Amino acid sequence: MRNIILILLIFLNISLYSNTLKKAQKLCENNESTKAIMIYKMLSNNGNTEATEELVKIYDWGKCKTKVNYKKSFFYLSILAKKGDKDAISAIATRYIIGNGIKKDLDKAEYWLTKYNNISDAKIQYDIATQFSIFGAHDKALKWYLKSAKQNYIESFYWLGKIYFYGYGTTLKNPKEALFWWEKGANLGNYACMEETAEIYYNSHYGLANESKYFYWMEKAAMKKSSYKTQYYLALSYFDKNNKNRAAYWAKEAYTNGCKDAKKFWDKEKLWQYTVSKSNINKLNIKLTSSNTLINDDIKDKLNHLKLVKVNSKNWLFIIATENYIYTDKVKYSNNSAKDFLQVAQKTLGISKRNTYNLIGAKSTSGAIKDNLSLMLKNVKKGDTIYFYYSGHGIPILPDNEPYILPKDKIPEMIGKDKFFKLSNIYKLLSNSKATKVIAFVDSCFSGATDGKSIIKGVAASRLVPKKVTFDKSKMVVLTAGKNKQYSNMYEAKGHRLFSYFVMKSLLKGKTNINDIYREVYTNVKDESYKMGDMKIQEPTIDGNLELKL
Repeated sequence: MRNIILILLIFLNISLYSNTLKKAQKLCENNESTKAIMIYKMLSNNGNTEATEELVKIYDWGKCKTKVNYKKSFFYLSILAKKGDKDAISAIATRYIIGNGIKKDLDKAEYWLTKYNNISDAKIQYDIATQFSIFGAHDKALKWYLKSAKQNYIESFYWLGKIYFYGYGTTLKNPKEALFWWEKGANLGNYACMEETAEIYYNSHYGLANESKYFYWMEKAAMKKSSYKTQYYLALSYFDKNNKNRAAYWAKEAYTNGCKDAKKFWDKEKLWQYTVSKSNINKLNIKLTSSNTLINDDIKDKLNHLKLVKVNSKNWLFIIATENYIYTDKVKYSNNSAKDFLQVAQKTLGISKRNTYNLIGAKSTSGAIKDNLSLMLKNVKKGDTIYFYYSGHGIPILPDNEPYILPKDKIPEMIGKDKFFKLSNIYKLLSNSKATKVIAFVDSCFSGATDGKSIIKGVAASRLVPKKVTFDKSKMVVLTAGKNKQYSNMYEAKGHRLFSYFVMKSLLKGKTNINDIYREVYTNVKDESYKMGDMKIQEPTIDGNLELKL
């Protein structure tokens, strides 16, 4: 009997907390901040974690029309951190590193990063290093990268080389020490280390030039993955040494992978005279690169056999996609996915070419995005539907991790100065337009990293939780590639971005209910990303009016 009473009391207590929490959330939505905060504090004092998390958001983001107060948010973060909440611990450490709301203290940051972790684990040592590195605490980062590298954790070698090469923190510039770490990483198969090692051996400025090692590591890098720049430079180097066969081979690889300069070089020097056949590849001791590997892109095949639906003049399509950025790493297969999405949307949704705004690849500059979006919105009328698609980098801008999209010609570190590219602004322009319905597919995660690489050069691929974006949810719905700190992944086997591929698969099946599409995309993307490893897990999200139909 006693046990039954105890169970009933626990149930009633949970139910009471749940109802009280919902009441606080409702008050917050109505901007009744004083009452909402009072309830959240009461729940937090009684150990309710969700209420404590809400208080952090209120003081971090100024929710409920409350003034931002980092000291107060830090107080509640500390409560979560002391309970072992990993995200809170990471946030506490970050604040001690950058001095947000508290005094900078790298030792205290280190204390929190090591408190609940098995610091003998190489991966954890690397993660601690990246947390320091991304916010410029390079001396602390060096210490932890060295620990991780001693256990042969491959990613650490690249960042150790960076620290010594550029002289980050109090470390003096030392190309020889940088080469030591990069070459170790190259020998373990790290592509980035291969390229950096080749560059050191090529440039006589560092006093470490070695022609044979340069060619050795350039070929290793060019064969490791489809990097047309490496392949093109390798072709030029072989041509300078009068090795026309290898120059021809790598020039062809480069232009096959999209390098226009390599095609001009191929034509100008008439390199087709030296084309290497498959039977001669072994004689040259060259393996086939990814441009020769089989990619099962079944989207194109389905497009070729797809019947067009009737064109609807009320439907509009706005596409932004960037693969090759000027100031940061590429987003592999972004252009391919965008080009196929354009055709899929036109054929399945009845969108005319006139009503399509195509800003793919070279067209995806900041000026073109601003001008074309303005032009389209001027033409949109009441009763129209806008379909919006974005594939490229997403960046969370400190201090509140406001998400931004990144045009081709923008420097990642400077994008925060142009408020037009705030994701919330893009959504506001779309949802405030005359259109009756807006459906957005955003193939980007706003954690600061894509395909496991940091968007901002010179910092490791640490991941941040982006601030939630608001928009008119009565007329708009947004499907996004992943949540919180997740990466947006490529789908190598299909030659596409993972999220875009499965969105297109659903559209090609003729699905029109947005919630049905989301459920199918979510399951497929999550299952496929699981096969890529624990750090690659990707779970698409949906926000807005789930009742909308295409």
